[in-house]
Amino acid sequence: MSLESHGSIQVSRLFEAVNLLLIRYYRTSFSYWLNQDDPVAWMQKHIDEWRLNLELEQVFDQISHARVKKWRRQLDVRSACLEPGDSELTRDLLAFTGFRKFVGLYKTVSRQIFRHCSDDTYGRHLKLTFLFYIIHVSGLFMIHKDSLHEINQTLTKLIGDDDFKKDIPIVNQTFSLLRNTRAGIRKPCWTVFIKSAKLFTKQGKWS
Repeated sequence: MSLESHGSIQVSRLFEAVNLLLIRYYRTSFSYWLNQDDPVAWMQKHIDEWRLNLELEQVFDQISHARVKKWRRQLDVRSACLEPGDSELTRDLLAFTGFRKFVGLYKTVSRQIFRHCSDDTYGRHLKLTFLFYIIHVSGLFMIHKDSLHEINQTLTKLIGDDDFKKDIPIVNQTFSLLRNTRAGIRKPCWTVFIKSAKLFTKQGKWS
């Protein structure tokens, strides 16, 4: 065997090892997300009123089960069509959405919700429900603290509303969701939220 052929085989084996690792990584990641509650289905169960326009449907599609299933099918097709040691397969695999990048999509969606709601009150309600979905999923722990801060900010705007009484059902529902998801909240994050809740109560907003 020539030195050139030997080198080519070694490179092919290296790509094969990398590709098999990436395939396993993506399959594990996709399986995890598909084993969680679908975000839209979960939100529909925990919100009194459900109405999405086309823009919001596209926003939530970024993290939907349908999207993840599509990625999984594409992964299966690419890994079956190309040889494990093919560098082209490596390029294709690196283009898929990994675990951390998918978590980042949740932050993107959170920022986009209010922008695409024509009704400010409903937009805040929808955003609050989505933020509690994030808290509900343990795999999103990296953004739990940021999500609780966003919950605080959104509640502050609702409670500061001149016509706050019409928003009370939303706030009550928010605290109901909080009780249901408390077990999944890390103690430092929970403390941040409780301080804000006590402040709202002290201000007499619940009377």
